[in-house]
Amino acid sequence: MKKRRIRAIKRSVAQTFIVMAMIVPLLLGSLVIPVKDQASAFKVQAETIGTIAYDPRGFAGVHSIYSDGTTVRVLDDFNKVPFNARWVTFMPINFDGVELYYSRDGITTEKKLMNLRGLNDLPADVRWLTLSNFDGAVFENQPIDNQQYTYSVDGVNILSGPEVPANALWATISYYTTTWSGENKALNYSLSRVSYNLNADLIRSTSIQSHGADRRYARAGDTVTLSFSSLRALQSPSVTLAGQQMQAIAIPNAVGNEWRAFVTLDANHPEGEIHFSIAYQDEGIPMTVSATTDGSSVFFDNSPPSVSLSQSTSDWTQGNVIVNGRAYDTGSGVQIEKWAEGRQPVSLFHNNGHLPQGGSMFTAFNNGWYTWYAKDRAGNEMVQFIEIGNIDRVSPSLTLTSSPTGWTAGSVQITASTVDDLSGVKLTKWAAGNQPLAFFKNGGGTMFSDSFTVTDNGIYTVYAEDQAGNAVTEQITIDNLDDIPPAISLTPFTTEPTQTDIAITVDASDQESGTEIVKWAVGKQPASYFAAEGNTLQGTGFTVSENGIYTVYAKDKAGNEQIETVEITNIYKSGPNLRLSLDNPDWANSPVRIQLDVTDNGSGIAVQKWAAGHHDPDYFNNEGTPFTDSSFTVDSNGMYTVYIKDNAGYEAVAVIEVTRMDNERPIISEPKLTPGTWTSQDVEVWVSGMDNSGVISLMKWSAGVQDEVYFEQGRGTVFQDVFTVDANGEYTVYAKDGAGNGNVRSFHVSNIDREEPIIHLQPSIKDPTNQNVAVTADVYGTLSPIMSTKWAPGIQPLSYFDAEGNDFNGTFEAELNGWYTVYAESAAGNKTIETIEIMNIFKEVPVIQVAVSPSVPTQTDVTVTASVYAPNPLVESKLAFGQQDASYFAHGGGEPWSDRLEVHDNGWITYYVRDHAGNESVKLVEITNIDREKPVITLLGESRISLVQGSDYMDPGAMANDNLDGNLTDRIEVEGKVDTSRPGQYTLRYSVADRAGNEAEEVVRTVNVTPRPGGGDTGSTDPTPGSGGSEPNPAPVDKGDKNEGLPGSISTPTTPAPGNDGGSSAAQPPPSKQTPALTDITGHWAESDIQALYDLKLVKGYPDGSYKPDRPVTRAEFVALLIRSLGLKGQYSAAFQDIKNHWAGDAIRTALAHGIIGGYSSRAFGPDDPITREQMAVMLANSSQLVSLSSSVSGTNLTSFKDQGSISAWAKQQVSDVVENELMNGYPGGRFLPRGLATRAEVAAVIYRFKNVIEQSI
Repeated sequence: MKKRRIRAIKRSVAQTFIVMAMIVPLLLGSLVIPVKDQASAFKVQAETIGTIAYDPRGFAGVHSIYSDGTTVRVLDDFNKVPFNARWVTFMPINFDGVELYYSRDGITTEKKLMNLRGLNDLPADVRWLTLSNFDGAVFENQPIDNQQYTYSVDGVNILSGPEVPANALWATISYYTTTWSGENKALNYSLSRVSYNLNADLIRSTSIQSHGADRRYARAGDTVTLSFSSLRALQSPSVTLAGQQMQAIAIPNAVGNEWRAFVTLDANHPEGEIHFSIAYQDEGIPMTVSATTDGSSVFFDNSPPSVSLSQSTSDWTQGNVIVNGRAYDTGSGVQIEKWAEGRQPVSLFHNNGHLPQGGSMFTAFNNGWYTWYAKDRAGNEMVQFIEIGNIDRVSPSLTLTSSPTGWTAGSVQITASTVDDLSGVKLTKWAAGNQPLAFFKNGGGTMFSDSFTVTDNGIYTVYAEDQAGNAVTEQITIDNLDDIPPAISLTPFTTEPTQTDIAITVDASDQESGTEIVKWAVGKQPASYFAAEGNTLQGTGFTVSENGIYTVYAKDKAGNEQIETVEITNIYKSGPNLRLSLDNPDWANSPVRIQLDVTDNGSGIAVQKWAAGHHDPDYFNNEGTPFTDSSFTVDSNGMYTVYIKDNAGYEAVAVIEVTRMDNERPIISEPKLTPGTWTSQDVEVWVSGMDNSGVISLMKWSAGVQDEVYFEQGRGTVFQDVFTVDANGEYTVYAKDGAGNGNVRSFHVSNIDREEPIIHLQPSIKDPTNQNVAVTADVYGTLSPIMSTKWAPGIQPLSYFDAEGNDFNGTFEAELNGWYTVYAESAAGNKTIETIEIMNIFKEVPVIQVAVSPSVPTQTDVTVTASVYAPNPLVESKLAFGQQDASYFAHGGGEPWSDRLEVHDNGWITYYVRDHAGNESVKLVEITNIDREKPVITLLGESRISLVQGSDYMDPGAMANDNLDGNLTDRIEVEGKVDTSRPGQYTLRYSVADRAGNEAEEVVRTVNVTPRPGGGDTGSTDPTPGSGGSEPNPAPVDKGDKNEGLPGSISTPTTPAPGNDGGSSAAQPPPSKQTPALTDITGHWAESDIQALYDLKLVKGYPDGSYKPDRPVTRAEFVALLIRSLGLKGQYSAAFQDIKNHWAGDAIRTALAHGIIGGYSSRAFGPDDPITREQMAVMLANSSQLVSLSSSVSGTNLTSFKDQGSISAWAKQQVSDVVENELMNGYPGGRFLPRGLATRAEVAAVIYRFKNVIEQSI
């Protein structure tokens, strides 16, 4: 249906618009020149997308939104667009990847790609907004192309084209192409658009400018002009400009409605931005505008710039001075700056003056006044003065004096008197020697103030520099310093040992000022000691009677002091000291040496003797054995005496006893072996020795039986307490005591075993089997007994069994083909492994794949083609009609099947195969697309309708339903037309066919148009189209595939609403927007779970409103639902060969990438196979690991299920996990039915529990 574009316009104009509206999509599709249309002005009639209607078919819903300039809100009714709405547009259901097209300022446009999280992310403050790209296929991520837009600039003319001008009042996308479900689509704008009223600003543009030097600035005397335009002529608009009220002047012969207002500024106007306001009436409502649309403004600046001047230095200088200048103007800004010497007026700079260097400085070469000039953009001028007075190029004067002038040993102070009449003295320096000015300029010399002190004779130079850097030097000579002390020489009368006093000769002299005082004192004294103490030297020396240090002091006339010391050490008054010791205090079986320790008084030893026994000094006058060394030897235990006498005649004796000489053999203990039991390692031998002396000095061992001589010749291995042997046999231990006496002992070692066990492995069966295989291990070949045997799957290293492996005794069972490793360990700790490969276990079930042709609804028979992927040779293939399990065929049921089967009726078919290892597989397929029943059409309203000529006709429409396709109302085709302007009888024929081709019985409605009362031109009674008539316009038909449950969706076509253009259309009633109820789950045990997932839009119903809770679910359907529930996207793994082009291919690849599924093999997944309960348990358990749900460590006890033995080995742990987490339960009677087919109800219940468990774990 077409909507009216202009209300209250004559019918002929309306008909013209109808024709144009029909042509618009064609023009947009061919991308020709823009199309114009009419719309009411000021309360502008605008357009946007109300729903998406595609050619050749298809509909999609949208969100309608608007902005009040600050907030974006949802628009519920296009007849109630808020007065303050700035723009109105639509938003697709899928917000991802939306590209916006808008203008903020009416001058430029923008396009921006956004990932919207909500309406608050949209720009609320733009002038107009529409979409330029989005997902045109609703969650298929298909962008749109060939975009065209419809818009209006003046609120009257409506234009279309590939771009929108920035100054548009409103805009909307009105044509594009895309691809949806593999079919090319184009937007049908005539069916998609909706009109609404938008309040547009009457005044469209405003600008302001100055007629001064710069249009942006003005000063007193300048004229300012305000210009603006409006959508229509205004009645005497009033303007307030710069505080003055005036009438705006209309510009004659202008394009559109343009106005001007002028004002000349004087000094009484306040400085700052020139404000204005435009007052006018819009339909009786006072309106005001006070801002420009182009961003223009005029600033009134009647104040001159301010100038800031500064010197590069205010310190004194010999050089030139840089003057830095800067002008500031907070109004119009500085335009030009200049400078000149002297104090100059403003007028000088109109034609003279210098431009600053770099724009901000100049150089002053002499002291004096300088002038800086500045002018702003508004023409205001200013001068600023600065005086330079810190240039100095005259050196200071310098005079030098010294104090004291007589002899001194300390220092001389040199005083400098400096004078500088201009900048003043900055610094003074001094330096030894005759130095030039450059020496000090380059950093030499020492700073001082007024005076400085020197400590050496010689020439000194003083330097003075003023604040400007001018400098001078003067020299002075110093020659009255004596800082060398007197020289002292001390000589004792004798240095030989003596018992008498010693005389010390003193020689003191000074080469400069001469010696004045000489003293001496006992001990080592400082020079200060002699200021009040000490003995004045009489003659040439002094005499001492004791050993010790003596100090002599001398001082010269300049006050320099010196001291010198001498030490007397050759006066002796005491004798020597003697101590004795043994050079070897340990036990020995040979002579012992006695060692002397003599402390001498310094005079030397004259006599040295020893004798056996205890003696006094007199004994040695004629007895004793003389010796000269510091030791002598004795060969027996006993007392010994030593005598010494020094050169001064002093004597000393000392006595020592010898007791540690020994000739007895040591005793060797019984050797102890560690470990004492079987071992594959070396054996430690613990043994010790004992001796009457209590000292064992050496222990050795050697293999074999050996004697003492063997070890005394240096052979054998030294040890202490313990040694290690690595082989069985005889060994000998040797011990020696502290005196050197030796002994031996022999022993035997026999508990070392290093032989590795030998393992022989034998499987219990070698023929193909789907059962476990028993492996027997025979272990032998060691000296010590076998203590441990283990096994593990795979080829494992020896270290693996340190903490892993399964203990067994003789035999273990292998569940799967592959390598197995067996481990054995002897009592001595010797370990070995052996591997065996099991290759005759075949537990992989065959995979049956079934294809149905045709798969769409049909009236004919259906051909079912079956094939088998069998890893192992097959021994039996059967089929049966109905839903059967494996036990049915195992007990003789079914019949052999061929690859192709012709099926005449809907229903279930079960295929069965078994391979040579006993593995079975069952495949169920349901035929549902054989349809030989006609749909039924039901008229809405009366079948016969009468109406008066010229009145409006609204066709009540009809409904159509089909046993398989459900509601076919949107597919009804209507033949015939009603012309209400001509009396007569009109016939409308309603027909429809389902997808199988079954055609409904035709239904007819008769419409009688009776002549208008009062006579008049009745026209022809022939029911042919004429003015005012219309032809029924059926709703578009969606030819897409029907929804089949869990992974699909139900599409509800949109039916156009009736128009009001004087004619009528055979329109269908719009479908209900409420979520249809599921008709077959009431009272079902899983009703609440199904309804919950249905409300979450995770599962859907069938077109007839049913859910079919007891229908089996395919593996693809369950994976797709599980992936949606987990919200997983985008990670694709290598695909199975049987999912190419499958509707659930992406979901299956995502599940494989996340480790949720594994498939029958690397090639086959079986997407259309019904999923078994144990397969569902494995996928759920693998998914639980992605969300960190708990996993059973030891496995829930599955023995509570009577059929636990039927659970496949590869699924036992996962079944245990999902039962433990209460995601799945068993059936009444204590069975789990691992290979039973999961129904739609069971899947809904499991997924709902799974979502609850995930939410509770977060």
